Formats: sequence, C-alpha cells, structure tokens
Amino acid sequence: MERKEAVSNARKHGVSFEEASTIFGDEQSLTIEDPSHTQSEERFATMGRSYRGRLLVVVHTGRGDQIHRKQRLDVADLYRLDGRYRYSGSFSGVALTSLALAILPNIPGFLATIKVLPQTSVAPIFLSIYRYAWFVGFALAFLLYLVGRKIAPDRA
Repeated sequence: MERKEAVSNARKHGVSFEEASTIFGDEQSLTIEDPSHTQSEERFATMGRSYRGRLLVVVHTGRGDQIHRKQRLDVADLYRLDGRYRYSGSFSGVALTSLALAILPNIPGFLATIKVLPQTSVAPIFLSIYRYAWFVGFALAFLLYLVGRKIAPDRA
C-alpha cells in the first residue's frame, strides 16, 4: 500500500493500515465472503481484535496463499453480553493480573525507601528488586502475561 493511500485510510477510518492488519493474527477472528460485492474478484470481510484490543472489521480481497477460515456468523451472539463476540472495553484480564503480580515484589522495597517500613525489616532481595523495579517489573509482567495467555486466553 502506498504511503499516500495509507494516510488517507487512517484519516478516513480512524485506524492505521498497520493496526488493521494485526486482526489477521487474532485466532478468534471471523472471515466471511462479502455478500454485497458482485464483481469478479472475491472480497472478504474479517472481524477481529487488533493488537490494541480494538474490535475491527476489515474488508479485503483474497490474494496468493491466504487461507480464510469459513465460519458462520452467529448474529444473535453479537447481542449477548457473554457472547462469543463480546467487547470487553479493550481490557485484558490476563494483562492486568500480570501487571498487578509484577508490581507486588516492588512494594516492600518501595515502602522501605519512603521510610514507611524500617529498612531492617525488609529482606535485602526486596530492596534490590525495588532498585531495579522497572526492569524487574516489566520482565516479570511480560513472563506472567505469556504464561497467563497460555493458561487462560481471553475470548474475543
């Protein structure tokens, strides 16, 4: 896609081509043939969650070796709060839990640093963890998130 066309699409639809293309990596995405398209080239509509957690519909043509999952769209499920296509406000329970668990080991060191707790009452390992809180926290959150997605993947 040319840069000019990409900018035009982003302005018109409020989503970049780069973000829109990430829905094809969503395992829960749904692709159907576009019934309103009558020209000779097949056209598809894919609904899926982008890397930013937004539910998007992308209309596209099938090219090359693309594989399209043919599924029936359950229209009634679109309106159910607990339905297969539910929108959760872009929050991932696994991501939030991972973040909270990654912050926990930093709390004792933080409390000792701001003198809420005496430094002698906090194990030295927690003081070290707090000194490197950003690195430890992000690394731990990332690992917990990967494990959490394997154990309890969010439904889209």
